[in-house]
Amino acid sequence: MIVRPASARDVDEMYRLAATGGKGLTNLPPDRDALARRIDISERTLAGEIADMGEQQVRLVLESEGRLLGLAALWPRVGMARPFYSYRLSEMTCESRSTGQCVTHRLLTLVNALAGTSEVGGLLLDPAARGRGAGKLLARSRYLFIARHRGLFAARVLAELRGYQDEAGNSPFWEGVGRHFFPMEFDEVVRLAGVSDLAFVEELAGRHPLYVETLPPAAQMAISRPHEDGRAAFVMLEEEGFACGDYIDVFDAGPTMLCETARIRSVANALNVALGAGDGEGERHLIATGERADFRCTRSDARVRDGWAMVANDVRDALGCTVGQDALVLAAA
Repeated sequence: MIVRPASARDVDEMYRLAATGGKGLTNLPPDRDALARRIDISERTLAGEIADMGEQQVRLVLESEGRLLGLAALWPRVGMARPFYSYRLSEMTCESRSTGQCVTHRLLTLVNALAGTSEVGGLLLDPAARGRGAGKLLARSRYLFIARHRGLFAARVLAELRGYQDEAGNSPFWEGVGRHFFPMEFDEVVRLAGVSDLAFVEELAGRHPLYVETLPPAAQMAISRPHEDGRAAFVMLEEEGFACGDYIDVFDAGPTMLCETARIRSVANALNVALGAGDGEGERHLIATGERADFRCTRSDARVRDGWAMVANDVRDALGCTVGQDALVLAAA
């Protein structure tokens, strides 16, 4: 299995995977033209043809024997080319001197406070690839990409997780809150969020904070709760050092997790080495080589010592590397 940047030839396979994603994936619409545009932006980003970091994005694919098993993405800066709206969770305490009572209210306020932050996301795995370590390889390859391109990314990284949906596939937060502001179905607002400049959010959303206690109980319960299909991703993000902050998605209340870039475990623990000729024995590692369009990442046994990672010839061949080429290695815990 190899992680590499997406190319134009991947659009049909990306469409196949996007169609399996279900509701709420704004970054992976099951739309060939939209996916082709994202691939084109990624290729131009990696070629250095897009100067505005707010317009840049990188699309990665996990490939095995010519078939795509997963998708992932990175955005060097969000909220700059177009707003990156969230609800910010906060508290307000009110005190009555006349009654001696004190009440604390939880508030949701529409903000673009995360502008300038980098983002990792777009993680989608073929159901047939689950249980093979493919998800961890794909997820952690994003951090090794960051480690090899630190100048592209901000000092802080966020990850948005799809929000909770009930057994019928409905979002309680959307049903209890969102649809009262946006007169459309959930699928349509997700589609629009993925292809528009998001001006409609500011134009239609309420101008005042929402008081959480006044929302339907099901909507309150959904705040910061990830989709059941995203539980594994949530755990992997926590293992990397990400934590839920004070921000949630505007439409489904999914959690936004944050981490300082330098403190992401896979970024901090990656070792710079040279690749050497080995016999295929050793401890399991993630190995990343190349830059920009030549970036590759795989998982393999390797002996790592004295600034060298000794790997089998077929691993170097799969990475397109020769002996002595620089790489990042990361213990595949």
